[in-house]
Amino acid sequence: MTYLPDQTKGTSWLMSASEQPGLILADWAGDGRSQLPAGRLFDVVGLSNSVGTEAIEQLQRAGAAVGPVLESSPGGELKFLVPPGTAKRWLEFDVPASSVASHGDVLECPMPGATRWGRTWLYPPDGSGTLTDVDALRVAVVGKRAKAS
Repeated sequence: MTYLPDQTKGTSWLMSASEQPGLILADWAGDGRSQLPAGRLFDVVGLSNSVGTEAIEQLQRAGAAVGPVLESSPGGELKFLVPPGTAKRWLEFDVPASSVASHGDVLECPMPGATRWGRTWLYPPDGSGTLTDVDALRVAVVGKRAKAS
């Protein structure tokens, strides 16, 4: 189920990730997607849809915040926005079949509320700056896997 917050605030927040927010808006007005720089307002942790969906459920059960989550192609990867600088820590967790993006990388995404090129916001940004805590995400993913072993 997609959670739909006030998309105007979320859109403004995403645009502020760029030093040239007007270009982000122009991209969204063009083909509907833009490349946002990671590492300034957020880093990105990518998980398979099944693992990411279970992680969201675990985070919610634990009362942890779930920040923006981008879905790439239904059934594909879920991309969690996490605090800047924390994606490198994710690599230390050695979680298989995951990916990260940080300073120097980009997140290709549509405007909140839109679906473009197989991408949609499962949890769109709400403008508050709330991000998923990378340590809580690790516990949700690794903790779940440890119980299954």
